[in-house]
Amino acid sequence: MRAVRSKACGDGFCYPYHRVATAEESYHLAVVVALCLTFSAALLAPRLVAAALHSSLTARAPQNLVTIALTGGPCAGKTSALTALEASAKSAGFHLMVTTEIATLMRAGGCDEAITPALAFQTSLVRLQVQLEDALAAVGAATDLPTILITDRGAMDAKSYMSPHTWSAVLEAIGATEESLLSRYDGVIHLVTAADGAPQSYKWGNVTDDSGHWVYRKESPEEAIVTDRRTQAAWAAHPRRVIIPNAGSFSNKTKHAAMAMLMIAHETHPGLASAR
Repeated sequence: MRAVRSKACGDGFCYPYHRVATAEESYHLAVVVALCLTFSAALLAPRLVAAALHSSLTARAPQNLVTIALTGGPCAGKTSALTALEASAKSAGFHLMVTTEIATLMRAGGCDEAITPALAFQTSLVRLQVQLEDALAAVGAATDLPTILITDRGAMDAKSYMSPHTWSAVLEAIGATEESLLSRYDGVIHLVTAADGAPQSYKWGNVTDDSGHWVYRKESPEEAIVTDRRTQAAWAAHPRRVIIPNAGSFSNKTKHAAMAMLMIAHETHPGLASAR
């Protein structure tokens, strides 16, 4: 029961045993409270999110964790490469963790770039990227095991899919800089699109991905090469980046990716796996 103001009580509040609020009065009071809470949240939420992201972006990485962004152009073989990376990580004494590709996750949830303003879509994408990486990093750190966290694309990938103006707006919205995003990763492995060097293996239109699922890849081979080079440019400032071209067989490509992963792990955290 709810106390309400009444003439019988003067300027004070009546208690429930004096008069019970009607359903209509309770409803209107609930609406007012909800509006006040919503207004307060609207004022505070951007600041809280920005503060949380800033803390995340500036936090030091756990000493038992190596974070590597696995990126590349369309149809570069990232999904297939993960199998080889996992086997190599385990044989070297590392526990491997992998994030889900954020754009795929958002589309599966009903997000559609065709009907969503680019700034809104890309800001949410980068925020979710950072938050998912941090969540897995926290779990990996808690195990105290030597761990490699592979991110299926990284925060800087988003730069390749928007105008410079929109990218600047995204950085401002999340309170980040390119330097802070780049510093989140110990290393970057870029797999070059099959369109550049192995055109016979490039699949586009309605095709199956490396996992056997039907997908629609809109980029023509020419467009895939352009996207690949934009992605390379987005990560160019990272001091520990390895580009894996299409030289020889695909198994050779994944072998080099695994070697690059272990090289980055041992360079950034010498003796980490051997310490266990």
